[in-house]
Amino acid sequence: MLLIALAARVTSVGVAWALPLGQGLPGPGSPPDGFYTDAVWSSDGRWIAYSDCSSDIESCGLSIVKRDGSTSRKLTEGSAYARTPAWAPDGRRIAFAGEDDIWIVGTDGTNLRNLTRTAERKEFNPAWSPDGRLIAFVREVRNEYFDKGDIFVMKPSGSGQRNLTRSESSDDTNPVWSPDGRTIAFEDSSSAGSYEILVVAREGGTITDLTHRFGVDEYPAWSPDGRSIAFRSVRSGFNHLFVMNADGRQPRNVTDVRFAADIRELAWSPDGRAIAFEWMSDYGTQDIGVVGTGGHARPRNLTRTPAVNESAPQWSPDGREILYTANNWGAGVDGVFVMNADGTGKRNLTKAASE
Repeated sequence: MLLIALAARVTSVGVAWALPLGQGLPGPGSPPDGFYTDAVWSSDGRWIAYSDCSSDIESCGLSIVKRDGSTSRKLTEGSAYARTPAWAPDGRRIAFAGEDDIWIVGTDGTNLRNLTRTAERKEFNPAWSPDGRLIAFVREVRNEYFDKGDIFVMKPSGSGQRNLTRSESSDDTNPVWSPDGRTIAFEDSSSAGSYEILVVAREGGTITDLTHRFGVDEYPAWSPDGRSIAFRSVRSGFNHLFVMNADGRQPRNVTDVRFAADIRELAWSPDGRAIAFEWMSDYGTQDIGVVGTGGHARPRNLTRTPAVNESAPQWSPDGREILYTANNWGAGVDGVFVMNADGTGKRNLTKAASE
């Protein structure tokens, strides 16, 4: 079961825990035999939530750290699996996936609750609506032949769970709310190997296929004004970064590069002028790139760190910094990092919090 540290006491540098329960997980400043993932900003840009995992990925704890690295707090620990944290818009709660359910916990480490409690059904990918009234998530459901995912929503109390997609044979994952909170974009994959981007209203009803082609289109990301959606598209054997209108019209390639390897985890800058993303570099590791959205621009590699995998970039709400995680499983560069939007000033927040 998920276990929470009681009577957490935040200090000016680092964190102290009273009455730790369970076996314990790597926390802020964890040793190099674990790794960091799923870092995400709070809506006010003051805090960052992330998962710190054991090297075998069998257990992951949930922690938060201040933007300057001065203060950190561990929210869960024990032999659990806490991943993909999602901040509530009010900044007081975090939803996350753990042990095949969706959980919620206060950012002070209290009020840990299991919202779904479904036996033999996996739930993951929680995402808060902008107004904080609903949490979208993926639930594994069983059709006649196999398990597949549908997009659900529920209230933050766990009540009012509704299936929005009810797909017969395709697998629906990665729900992403539009900025106005009226629509959810998501990925839909078929058994034939096609990946499409679809949208559905928060009330359910008609599902619209925006990409409607046989191929690979995935990782949808809404622009800040809600007028466009960025996505990864595989065409002619290469990866491309595309942007289309929110209704699926006018898809356009925004880079002048055909990526031979995967690109993913797309994130718009708050002003809508750039997109940060994770890509496979010439070194064979993951780097953080950024490209303008004007069309056919050359992306810039902001990290260029051989032997280190940098993942899941996210712009700070003020657009000044980019958050990401770095892991190299033993060479001492693991942690949750922020850098200036131009790639300078890289700082390891988890290392700072442990010192």
